[in-house]
Amino acid sequence: MIKPKKTVSNTTIADKMPGLVTIYSIPLGKYTYVNNSVTTVLGYKPKDFLNGGIEFMGSLIHPEDLPEVELQNNKALVAANTQSPKEQLQNLSTDAEYRMKHKKGHWIWVHTELSAFSRNEDGEVAEVLSISTNVTERKEQENQIERLKSEFEILVDKQNKEIQDREKMFRSLIEV
Repeated sequence: MIKPKKTVSNTTIADKMPGLVTIYSIPLGKYTYVNNSVTTVLGYKPKDFLNGGIEFMGSLIHPEDLPEVELQNNKALVAANTQSPKEQLQNLSTDAEYRMKHKKGHWIWVHTELSAFSRNEDGEVAEVLSISTNVTERKEQENQIERLKSEFEILVDKQNKEIQDREKMFRSLIEV
């Protein structure tokens, strides 16, 4: 028989999650928490993020995706910091999908959700909670569907053209 644990810490829960969980402190300008799943998702150790900070994280985001990720994050932060106390209870969040470089050198797609984790005495966001999951397989399937759709449309257009050409030929024979 399995005995239940008397207490379960938040870090225990976060370390069991399949996705990357981080907490970034705005006043300190650094990550204060990175769960162990970062190793599974990106191949890095939590200390790589804790020591490297936001610059390290930014260096892993695909250069084509980085400007949009930064823009969306900044917009969300500004919006969160201008919320009324009542709106703050709803905990404004944002999400994005972008590519990150795995330690082994290949790119993976992640879906990241950000939310205000804590606020200072003025109601401004002090810490940001980030949860990122690997969605590479889904993105590859979506891309494959788009490729197949394009190929199908090309075939349909080709068939339609052949039908139209045959129809023209048939009409020309009838008119003779």
